Amino acid sequence: MVYISPLSQDTVLTESLNTNILVSGLIKKITFRFHIDTLASKLRPKIGYLYGIKTTFPMLSRKQITEAVFFSVLDHGDVVYRNASASTLAPLNSIDHSALRFITGDSYSTHHCILYEKVGWAPLTVRRDRLQDSSRFNNG
Repeated sequence: MVYISPLSQDTVLTESLNTNILVSGLIKKITFRFHIDTLASKLRPKIGYLYGIKTTFPMLSRKQITEAVFFSVLDHGDVVYRNASASTLAPLNSIDHSALRFITGDSYSTHHCILYEKVGWAPLTVRRDRLQDSSRFNNG
């Protein structure tokens, strides 16, 4: 809280700077690790279940199911953690790659760039950037 003193303007400026330093220090310490790990632990069983029944669906249906189940969480959830580090977001990238393997039926050794080409999606990092750019455009 900033105390405004009628006698000294220097006091207000000093306390205001201290408050800004405190707030910026807190923002740097905020981590999204717990949130992302919790989200990943909820999505992994879903992709595991889908792997179990993947032979019953053609590729187009697997793609539609994956878009319905995972896109809303992986893409639009990024508003919450768009400032998280790449290492913190890595579990979500691996889930995205697993979803691609579910759709294509390719093995674990297939590189994710090939999977993105087969499905016609942009990588998750590109989709995050697009979402961030569109939210900046919409906000102003």
